[in-house]
Amino acid sequence: MQQVGSYVLSLQGTNPANGKPPEGDKFIETADSVSVKDSSKVKSVSMKDSTKTDSAKIKK
Repeated sequence: MQQVGSYVLSLQGTNPANGKPPEGDKFIETADSVSVKDSSKVKSVSMKDSTKTDSAKIKK
């Protein structure tokens, strides 16, 4: 996965022959578009825990 990411980043700033022109509108981040949700408060669930929950749902 790291190699793919490195490859994609290596393409930044290149100008390929017969390249496709930009499409769509450029996104400009504003105060309204910034999420204020604190991801550190999201509970992490391990695979072991989720398996127990799924099997409990099946038994009901």
